[in-house]
Amino acid sequence: VLVKPESGVTAAKGYVLYTSTTTAGLAAQSATVPAAATHFREIGHFLANGTGANALTYALVHFN
Repeated sequence: VLVKPESGVTAAKGYVLYTSTTTAGLAAQSATVPAAATHFREIGHFLANGTGANALTYALVHFN
């Protein structure tokens, strides 16, 4: 699946991928283990690098 990171996010391979709570249609990420409340927004992992909100990047998407 192709995903657009939210503004200011540089996607990196292996990072946890989340739904954004601030911008519809864009994705947030975390390089560390998230708090439980954030973990439930996890939807996958980035498979390729990408920079900025308009840079499509590949992601493996799953749903908790």
